[in-house]
Amino acid sequence: MEWGKAKSILIALMLAVNILLGVNIGVQLYERHKSQNETARMACQILLEQGVTAGEDMLLTMPDAMIGYIYSRDTAAEEAAASALLGDCLRQEPGGGIYTYTSQAGELTFRSGGYIELSWNSDDPPDMDGLLSHAGSPELRTVGTGEGEWMLYVGSIPVYGASVSGEGGAYSGSWIFGKQSGTEQQSLSLPAMILAVGRVMQARGVEKIDSVDPAYILSAMQNGDVRLTPVWRVESGRQSFYISVLSGEETAF
Repeated sequence: MEWGKAKSILIALMLAVNILLGVNIGVQLYERHKSQNETARMACQILLEQGVTAGEDMLLTMPDAMIGYIYSRDTAAEEAAASALLGDCLRQEPGGGIYTYTSQAGELTFRSGGYIELSWNSDDPPDMDGLLSHAGSPELRTVGTGEGEWMLYVGSIPVYGASVSGEGGAYSGSWIFGKQSGTEQQSLSLPAMILAVGRVMQARGVEKIDSVDPAYILSAMQNGDVRLTPVWRVESGRQSFYISVLSGEETAF
């Protein structure tokens, strides 16, 4: 047999094998998704049996998994943000992880864990959008409410506990100017999270869930870094609950 013809046959066989492998993987993924969806529906039924009413479609459209993030403090990014807002400024380091930048326009202080404070002297309003846009990683997004408050988002998902507010000459809050330095990926499955919601609601004596949305909660770490914990934000009446996707436990900020 000529080598050219044999080569063509081998290529055809390899293509056929790859197609079969692709189909097999697709079938396995479909079956896995179908199985998880059925398990999630069973979890929704368990909630009803426990006396907790929630829209099944609302729960089933929640993300299958979410990733937690850790951000390391970046004092160079803080200084760049301060210079962009204040212009030429003097830096002071009183200790305890505190950095203060001062100019004729005002004073901006950064503390460990993402805390910031701004005292503004100018009659012109500070460029808060410009200051907060120095958030250190591309997945982070700044959104202004138009009412003297700015919130941080991971893509389209809000970060609770990461906001800055104020008016006139005083602004304060928590923000992220550091770079992403780690992730936490041990996310619970969708059915496990639905059951976790049921446990928390039962413990609180809540019988009806009005809405469920993905969110993150900002918390300061002992070393001065910042953690974003993925959660489900559950609303019932005027109450809001935050349930960690990593542990299934209720958490707060």
